[in-house]
Amino acid sequence: MKLYIVRHGQAELLTAGENTETRDSQRALTAEGKREAHAAGQHLKQDLAGAIPKILVSPYRRAQETAEEIVNVLGFSPSSFLTIDGVTPRHSPAEALAALHPYDASTSLILISHQPLISQLISQLVWHKDNPSIAMGTAYVACLELDVFSSGTAELLWVKSPRAFS
Repeated sequence: MKLYIVRHGQAELLTAGENTETRDSQRALTAEGKREAHAAGQHLKQDLAGAIPKILVSPYRRAQETAEEIVNVLGFSPSSFLTIDGVTPRHSPAEALAALHPYDASTSLILISHQPLISQLISQLVWHKDNPSIAMGTAYVACLELDVFSSGTAELLWVKSPRAFS
């Protein structure tokens, strides 16, 4: 299966003293973040070439808004993505793998999530390493090929920034 890992688009910044889980989870995309998400969606549409993926999304607002933009570009209904726990910035790669495990049989899967989790997850899936080996900027998309969600079993096909999509 192909696994597309997408970092959410650029989001509002936290102000001093605001670094709480509740406020962080409510940060919205900026206008630039919406443009980035749109560009990521256009690239995904090209690469999917008509395949209908399962789309799994962090419950955080910025990831949800990124998913909304991407499903719009893909021509899917707004309710076509699933919100899952275990893939927020506070989760570990092991927790993310557990959350993804039920979707092993999917032919294509898009995960929309956050740093540092996604870089750590890619490193775990591809190189069986705990430390991130890939820097994923906002709305970056990584494409992996794998059969199961297991450490060290994936092949990294490519990583692209939203600027590369334009």
